[in-house]
Amino acid sequence: MNILRKVVNRRFLCQHKELAGIRTLFTPGTLGVTAYISNRELELMYTSQPEQFKEEFRGKVELAVPLNLLVDNLKKYLHLMSSQRDDIELLWKALRLFNTKRDQWQQKSQIDIKKNYIFGPITMRVLHYHDLPECAIKFFEDDNITHLFDQLITYQILLDMLYDRKMYGDVLRIYDEVKKRILAQNQYVSNAINAIVFATYYRLNTPNHDELAYDMYNELKACGQHEKQYRKSIALVAAMRLKRHQPDESLEILSIHDDIDVNIRYVRILSYTFLAQFEEVFRLLEMTLAPTHTDQIIKIPDHLLQKIERGLKKTSNDNYNKRYQSIYDELKRLDRILYKRLDDVLCARFPTQMAPYKPNKKFGHGSF
Repeated sequence: MNILRKVVNRRFLCQHKELAGIRTLFTPGTLGVTAYISNRELELMYTSQPEQFKEEFRGKVELAVPLNLLVDNLKKYLHLMSSQRDDIELLWKALRLFNTKRDQWQQKSQIDIKKNYIFGPITMRVLHYHDLPECAIKFFEDDNITHLFDQLITYQILLDMLYDRKMYGDVLRIYDEVKKRILAQNQYVSNAINAIVFATYYRLNTPNHDELAYDMYNELKACGQHEKQYRKSIALVAAMRLKRHQPDESLEILSIHDDIDVNIRYVRILSYTFLAQFEEVFRLLEMTLAPTHTDQIIKIPDHLLQKIERGLKKTSNDNYNKRYQSIYDELKRLDRILYKRLDDVLCARFPTQMAPYKPNKKFGHGSF
């Protein structure tokens, strides 16, 4: 079985290369979507007549079969269903039936583990896989089944799906409800969910959303949670302060972290560029060129270098220009230039993977 699972995983990676280009914060593996697809492939292998099973399952749902039988069949159905409307409708009915029967059992006696199976995460993975964000919203907002989705990982999968599809307004609307539920349980919103919200504010790119992000950061800071956030989140907040021409605030936000993280380093370089503190800019660029004790190779986005060049042109300092040109030549010689938009670098997925990008030929890197 393990060998077969590895074969299926390899085949999945070959057949679904398009996932590498999705504009997302979290990889399918992080969200559990890759594992779902692997299990789906196995289920399809071992089910000789999937369409017949679907019809039989439809009949069982209509007959409102006992909870144990429903749970077993629903688990299997989730790995066989398609994105067709009839299949989605059947899933919705099955979940409503499961929730009703589970509530009845809970009122009668202590429910056992099998009857209390958590369908929230896998349902959202199914909808993520089939690219059905509207259905995911419908399920989440259905009062009859909404509390089947009260898990932090389920919230994360849902919000990531909406973010992927650039449904930023829905991300923030759903987040408001998610936050209420989490706080009602005396829990903290997960760092992953906060990262999606910060990235959404960044993508919306308006003064109002930049301020909302800063307010959110300050709320986290007030309860001592800001230091626990992903470095990517901190970099995004600092970058948004730069958009509001507040480099000092940006550096203050970044001060809780060192320069090891690339996102922190990029925004810190940009902050010093805003302040025309080019000695610090050069120090950080040279740090990128210096050998490290790890195999990690850090590259500098072409877009960031363009901003440094424009800042240097305002100084008319020949020594700065010569020093920068020397650093740039070394970056180019060592292949340390990353031809990506800075926005896409900051919003790249965990772990970093980004869609292809062609450098803007409008800006050159000739001698000053």
